[in-house]
Amino acid sequence: MDGQGNVQVNNVNTNSTSTINVTIYNVDYTACVNKNILSVIIRATLKEGNSSQRVIIQTYNYNLSSGQEVEFVDLLQSKNIQVDSAEAQIQAAIEEQSKYAESLGDTGNSVYKRDTSDRMYTASRTENFFLDDEENLYAIYAYGNDNETTEFDIVEIK
Repeated sequence: MDGQGNVQVNNVNTNSTSTINVTIYNVDYTACVNKNILSVIIRATLKEGNSSQRVIIQTYNYNLSSGQEVEFVDLLQSKNIQVDSAEAQIQAAIEEQSKYAESLGDTGNSVYKRDTSDRMYTASRTENFFLDDEENLYAIYAYGNDNETTEFDIVEIK
């Protein structure tokens, strides 16, 4: 199931008749069902006024039998993946992306700097993840959820 919406919103600042802030956003979503787990992935691209563009990604995962929300560690356990193994895979992928971003920054490009020691990269704090139609598990770290950036990392957990 896929969907997309494009909307442009004009916000007029009532404090000044000469200021108009334009908000432009695009929303895409995808849903997957595998082994009775529904994963919904929502991605929004947001541009507000003079601010930098952001990509915001939010996922929702539910067990269709129980109606309960599924946590990342629950999916690790159901796939017989050890937490330590998953965290090592995440750390390796994030460190690789961080080094790549640094190399781009060395050439004068503006890049998002990842804090590879951040606890957000632990299994218990991984908030955005999904199980695709082929039962592959992915963790998503969308830096635009909290910052003005379009950067995000998707890590496949095996």
